[in-house]
Amino acid sequence: MATSTYFYNRLPHFRHFEKFTNFHSYHPLPEDWYVVMTDVVNSTQAIEAGQYKEVNIVAVLALTAIKNIDRSIQIPFLFGGDGVTMFVPPSIVGAVKDVLVANQRLAKDTFDFHLRCGVIPIRVLYQAEQVLKVAKQRIAARYEQVFVAGDGIDYAENLLKGKQGNPSTYLVGEPYEPQMPPDFTGLLCPFSPVLASKDEILSLIVKARDPDLGIQSKIYSNVLTLIRQELGEFRNLHPVMLSQLRPNRNVDHIRLMQMANVRIWKTAFQPLLKVFLSILNRLPNRLNPVNRMSVLLSDYKKFDGALKMTLACQQPQREKLRASLEMLRQQGQIFYGTHTTQYALITCSIGLREEVHLIDAADGGYALAAKELKAQVKGES
Repeated sequence: MATSTYFYNRLPHFRHFEKFTNFHSYHPLPEDWYVVMTDVVNSTQAIEAGQYKEVNIVAVLALTAIKNIDRSIQIPFLFGGDGVTMFVPPSIVGAVKDVLVANQRLAKDTFDFHLRCGVIPIRVLYQAEQVLKVAKQRIAARYEQVFVAGDGIDYAENLLKGKQGNPSTYLVGEPYEPQMPPDFTGLLCPFSPVLASKDEILSLIVKARDPDLGIQSKIYSNVLTLIRQELGEFRNLHPVMLSQLRPNRNVDHIRLMQMANVRIWKTAFQPLLKVFLSILNRLPNRLNPVNRMSVLLSDYKKFDGALKMTLACQQPQREKLRASLEMLRQQGQIFYGTHTTQYALITCSIGLREEVHLIDAADGGYALAAKELKAQVKGES
């Protein structure tokens, strides 16, 4: 139905992150929408081999191009470092397939990566009695972050990986021929390292084991309380502090322009852009609007059926938090994974109608934290 196109645009929002545990405020996605998933096959091995940036770029290219198909439509997305999950209305699903196949070819030709892509009707998940509900938090006027409750995403991922049914039904790839080229306008990937303002940067993933959302709500509320008790208030745990940002962000403009094929950047406006950026880079951090947006519009804490955070913390407090999480794991309440490093990383920024700065820990924080969590799940199976 045509009215579903702007479902997410019209979705009510909440202001404070902690409200995500109120699953009564989540809304089911329309049955005629689709879940779109991409992931770089064997990404963990690629990251461990030092190809984190390449993996990240391949994942974010598809996200940028899909958001550019129709900028009047808000596309809720979940970025995982080595892939992305998006929810799209039927009005653009044909163009989405064009983008996915084009990105598969780009990933193969440029980095020799296999990008697995799938498009699954939401009604397929509902027919399998899967729960998939969304809510959103307004971070700022230009950025609203999606939150996802239920195991629908896990089920969709299992479909694409052949763990549930026939994956070829939903996978996108050859011999499909794209009808339009992807548009990567608005994408910058500075991969700016930001030294931790405390001892270390912590990548944290926590997943409640019980499928009942009422029980999950209590577990995640308890985990948030533990984080505050052991690490402090979230406003003091931001991984990107203004005082730590470098004045000159090392953006590989030329490479991105070649990949995006955005002619306007290559001609008259490029010299003006360089002058403008050089002026911004001379401003103090507290006055630099680019740096301020990097802090305000960052996705350092999110929920996609699992709680994911990138936090600055002290080592002794982090060790106490891990001990508390391990106790919850032994009680059968959660699975969790962590990774620590000295730097946060502003990986890529997407900004036209909406703006978001994607944050991870250096060396592939979320991907490596997920590796520990998956090992715990496997040990229990």
